[in-house]
Amino acid sequence: MTRTKRLWTLAFSASLLIAGCSKNDTPAPNNTAAKPLNNGLYVLNEGNSNNATELTYYDSITNTATTDIYKNVNGTQLGEYGNDILIYGSKLYIVMNGSNNVTAIDKRTTKLTKQIFATDGASWQPRYAIPYNGKILVSAWDGTLSVIDTASLNITNTITIGSNLEQMGISGNMLYVAISGGLNYPNYDSTVSVIDLTTMTQTKKIKVGLNPNKIAINSEGNIFVLTYGNYGTVSPKIYEINGSTQTLVDSSSALANADKMIIYKDVIYLDGTGSQSVLTLNSNNIEGNLSNFITDGTTLTNPYGISIDAANNYVYVTDAIDFKSPGKVYCFDNTGKLKYPPFTTDIAPDNVVFLK
Repeated sequence: MTRTKRLWTLAFSASLLIAGCSKNDTPAPNNTAAKPLNNGLYVLNEGNSNNATELTYYDSITNTATTDIYKNVNGTQLGEYGNDILIYGSKLYIVMNGSNNVTAIDKRTTKLTKQIFATDGASWQPRYAIPYNGKILVSAWDGTLSVIDTASLNITNTITIGSNLEQMGISGNMLYVAISGGLNYPNYDSTVSVIDLTTMTQTKKIKVGLNPNKIAINSEGNIFVLTYGNYGTVSPKIYEINGSTQTLVDSSSALANADKMIIYKDVIYLDGTGSQSVLTLNSNNIEGNLSNFITDGTTLTNPYGISIDAANNYVYVTDAIDFKSPGKVYCFDNTGKLKYPPFTTDIAPDNVVFLK
């Protein structure tokens, strides 16, 4: 089962789960001293309808993985359906779509600092987060963009953009937000919102393909949008928006399967299947041919996430396997060769972030 086929099943389950979530659900932090962690990485494991989201820590010095480290330190589960994770400053921020909050923890100890909730309660359903100028910007399925101040850890501003917001990207002083309309099946949206970050106002919407979800920016400041289509007659595609003119300039050929997209050094990385677990495409020619990134014959069962460590150019690919049992994380060098044996995480591993 791929992420695109699984996403809206999770959305329905999450909508039931969040109905019981409120500010009173914030657990008290465990006062037990936590040992500061070495440099390494965190893996956000989404979980499924039977298992909560879990956080795995991998120590790059000892080459050991600790599963469910958040619960080990704080004595409680993170919650349901963690969808995004980032490190900014001294904190690790985890976007909990099902539990309807953004959880801020100390990046070195994983001790809970604060769970941040929106004023509209259970309808918020946050999806993605991106840092900007001392703030964290959060997109949500309720159609809002929220601004979290990283000093107070409070939401200081919220604007309404459109139906069911997804991933974001920043080019210059403009924020680009994918508006999927995904919960309005079969009436998906097909636009990208442009937000002026100096005024926090929406300046325009750019029409792309059906059901836009992922956004990435290349070195020229151009914006690339992965649309999911309708999971049937309309296939996924990549659209390019010129960052200077804010106009649509190009689109790729139809993609057989893609639900994760990142750009690193102007190369687009997409997840695939089987022997083509990671596909690459030149962002300067998205009408060109896809290439298979993995060159050593390594195969994955169900590739679910792609992350790149800029410090060494290593590419980390998660394998969700069957979404029921613990998944794995694979590390490749920049030539597509496995660096070391994969390590086991928890259920549905997705995003990887790097602790330096």
